[in-house]
Amino acid sequence: MTTGDAVAFTGPTHAGKSTTAYGVGRREGWRPICDDTLAFSVNRTAGSGGVRLHSIPNDSRLRPASAEYYGVSDRPQETLEWPDLDLHLKAVYVIEGDEHFEQPAEFSRLRGAEALPLLLQQAYALSFTLPKYNQQLMKDYLALATMVPVFRLRYRRSFDVAEELFAAIAGHLATEAGVTCVLREAGRN
Repeated sequence: MTTGDAVAFTGPTHAGKSTTAYGVGRREGWRPICDDTLAFSVNRTAGSGGVRLHSIPNDSRLRPASAEYYGVSDRPQETLEWPDLDLHLKAVYVIEGDEHFEQPAEFSRLRGAEALPLLLQQAYALSFTLPKYNQQLMKDYLALATMVPVFRLRYRRSFDVAEELFAAIAGHLATEAGVTCVLREAGRN
């Protein structure tokens, strides 16, 4: 089976995750594959590929200002197609947008202990009635925080520097995370 590498953007509501993923996904060689939900599993076997991603039906969910910026405000939500690939997560960006931030983008690598609580903020599947499920969920998120590079991405929240932000993310992925696109064919198993 053909495999591919993917990156994810996470953060609080209104942080700019969908806008950033959509913008990066429009660059040559990149492709958005999901919005708002991402299912993953962890394979702890050596040489297994680490964190694998799984398809969940998704639509692109741009807020009105973002849809207008991209010129898609008059279109219905775009259904995102999941590629026919075995996808592995190669990097996660915890994004923090600030209108007053001086530069288009700033990246810092997070240690597992720093990344785990930030990633867990997006885990909407906790259930106090299923303790074994919670234990597995915590183990999977701990593995995610330690197996996949997690970066804090602070950026200037302005459409005026959006293309600079997307270029900075592409450059960072190429140099720090070893990924050349949001989705890249990596070969055949």
